[in-house]
Amino acid sequence: MELSNEQREEAKKILKKSKALTHIKKDRELKFQKIFNWLFLLGFLPFIIVFGSICRAEKSVLIWEGIKTEYLKYGLVEGIITTILYLNFYFELGASFYLLGYLFLRIRNRQDELSIEQHLKCIILSVWLFISYILLNDSIYAFLKYLPINILNGWIFIIYLIVSIYFFAIILTRK
Repeated sequence: MELSNEQREEAKKILKKSKALTHIKKDRELKFQKIFNWLFLLGFLPFIIVFGSICRAEKSVLIWEGIKTEYLKYGLVEGIITTILYLNFYFELGASFYLLGYLFLRIRNRQDELSIEQHLKCIILSVWLFISYILLNDSIYAFLKYLPINILNGWIFIIYLIVSIYFFAIILTRK
């Protein structure tokens, strides 16, 4: 069965349109990725400010306590600004946890693209780490503050980090 010249021309036009649509789709994905990268980088400075305040125990890691404190001290505008800073903090923290899993899986699998299941693993792990951080924040900082680093020259903390990385790897490599 042979195609006529008109059918061939029509097929070529359809092929050109599909290539153009694929190119447009890739351009949209690149634009979204660039916007996400810039938002992540621009949000990093406020993240550091809030993170430092939380580490120094000037602010709570829980958003409702931070907003209540700022609203009662300074008023509505400061409460709104604090809300924006906390939302940025939560976004940056969650995105950082996701990127850790994503980079680990890309390095481990030596792939450019991850499957949907692997992205789902990264999301689940980032949510788990985020919730763990929120719930265990005071305990983590108390542990680090009173860590006997002069005993064994800091080896307790080094062993803790190695064990944490090992369990992190086990969770991501489990099928």
